[in-house]
Amino acid sequence: ESAIAPTGASSPRKTIIGALGLVLGLFCGCVRAILSSMLRGKLYTRSAIVRAFGSIRVGSPSVFKLGGLGTTPLNHNQKLASQDLLVSIGERQKIVSILPLRSEILGARLALSLSKTSAELGKKSAIFDFTKNAFDRVSRDAAKGSESAYSVFSFADGIDLVVPLNQDIYLRASERQQTVEALKETYDQVLLVLPAPVHGTALSRVMAEISEASLIVTQRTRTNRRLINSIKSILTRFEGSEPLLVVV
Repeated sequence: ESAIAPTGASSPRKTIIGALGLVLGLFCGCVRAILSSMLRGKLYTRSAIVRAFGSIRVGSPSVFKLGGLGTTPLNHNQKLASQDLLVSIGERQKIVSILPLRSEILGARLALSLSKTSAELGKKSAIFDFTKNAFDRVSRDAAKGSESAYSVFSFADGIDLVVPLNQDIYLRASERQQTVEALKETYDQVLLVLPAPVHGTALSRVMAEISEASLIVTQRTRTNRRLINSIKSILTRFEGSEPLLVVV
């Protein structure tokens, strides 16, 4: 019999090789991402974050709905979430510290959401911003021409923004106590928005000493165990009620 000439190359089978390469590449990429995430201690779900904190009260039954940094009123879901959290904090707790794990903007948004809800109830709130950047534009405007240890800026009806002109003085116990007592006489609630651990923990540690309640705010997909351990080291100085965890 005569030989039959081939109509195409028998190898390499480019289609099969390409398909196998694609599948293997996807598999290796997923394994690498999972291992990298585990090594860095990232936590992607609310339940994983709660478990990592261990014994801690959770401030809201689900993911908290935050309002923005502007004067826009809260929507229905944001208002309900803030009302539930205020009930959990308690009316007698006038000095509330807010400790952001990573994003200080989240701490500022939480403080403003709670203040807006309190304002609708006829209460006056002060947001004491120690972050230097959460209310950056407003802080710069408020600080002009003030000769006291802090400057007060009217943010909205029932909400004042308090800006420390020199944060270092609040490392002194006498200055902290004097400022807090003065604010308690003027406001129904004072919300201390503290720096994230990446910006140092000294100020947060000492301000935790004078707080009557404490909120820890964090965000899914942007939380890791290292940050949680940093916050835990701050809370060892806290003598008020058990801190509340808020996951947004």
